[in-house]
Amino acid sequence: MDDTPTILVVDDNETVRHVTVLLLRQAGHRVIEAATGEQGLSLAAAHHPNIVLLDVVLPDLDGLEVCRRIRANPALADVFVVLASSFRTSSDQQALGLWAGADGYVPRPVGNAELLARVDAFLRIRRTESALRQQEKLAAVATLAAGAAHEINNPLMGIMGYAELLQERLGSESPLRECIDEIMREAQRVATIVRSLGSFADPPISDRRWQAPAAILREFAVLMKASLRAERVRFEIELPAELPEISCSAAHLRQVLLHLLSNAREALSEKYPGVHPDKVVLLSARPVGPDGLESLGPGGDAGPEPTPATAWLRITLDDHGSGIPEEIRAAVFEPFFTTKSHPEHSGLGLATSRRILQEHGGRISLESVPGQWTRVHVDLPARWVSSPP
Repeated sequence: MDDTPTILVVDDNETVRHVTVLLLRQAGHRVIEAATGEQGLSLAAAHHPNIVLLDVVLPDLDGLEVCRRIRANPALADVFVVLASSFRTSSDQQALGLWAGADGYVPRPVGNAELLARVDAFLRIRRTESALRQQEKLAAVATLAAGAAHEINNPLMGIMGYAELLQERLGSESPLRECIDEIMREAQRVATIVRSLGSFADPPISDRRWQAPAAILREFAVLMKASLRAERVRFEIELPAELPEISCSAAHLRQVLLHLLSNAREALSEKYPGVHPDKVVLLSARPVGPDGLESLGPGGDAGPEPTPATAWLRITLDDHGSGIPEEIRAAVFEPFFTTKSHPEHSGLGLATSRRILQEHGGRISLESVPGQWTRVHVDLPARWVSSPP
């Protein structure tokens, strides 16, 4: 999935529009253009741009009316609308534009450098707003999850307790024994979901400390190799000789990796139902710098802004399974999102992983080609205890 910002330029002046489009494209943005207000509204609805750079004076609808209609469309609520004008540049005219719902106003003429700087500033504001909305959503879901887990736990304990008593009293030959056993199995599945809810609502990080990641990863690999052997899935690990330390809760890092490994195992089973040499999951780790973070694929968190002096550790899990379709890739980290129909799939695994990593000051992201492979990156702040190799 390409995360290049999309900018819609709506301007009836062909020369101004052409120069603006050329400038923005040279800066690396994806740009679409429209010459009328109606065309701009149509393109906005079809492409959902990050920014609409909108001329105030247009031949059909003026820019203020286009802005009002964008704001009236719930599907375009997060689109950043910037009005631009060479004529209506007074403070009163700019105020009218902002009251119409615009997020910014650019008086013309404006130099190329200033326009690019303003666009970059608008994009930063939009990313910040998006991150805040995500945090609010996660906080609301966490509150709901905590309440739901509490309310479900009490009656669930009663169901499981009575079912267990009946199991003890009924002989193995009783015609009701099979029904009671099924009740117990379903109750245990619900208990698994409740535990996931509790973990998502309040992932404790009380035992976080600086430690060497290699020992954690090798211990995890030993356990997983044994558990995956019966499913004919090979689990391999590649670590360089030296790695920086990470500040983490080992238990919660293992929890994150277990969620990722579970998804990889299922993707391999979907693609290769039987024994196949490509049923391999590879766990690797390497130190990265700011450039490594900036080159991450989409689908993860914005995460903390790296600085040139920052050390990071990237843990990567690779599989050559069924992959993730592009149309759902951006949603896989959403709470309760799942494509699995089995009751044990609560849709909280990746959301919980992201929440845990946020508590660690880290981030998670993924790359995937449907039908070929998926690569998930876990990035954590790190430090070198000695000079890096």
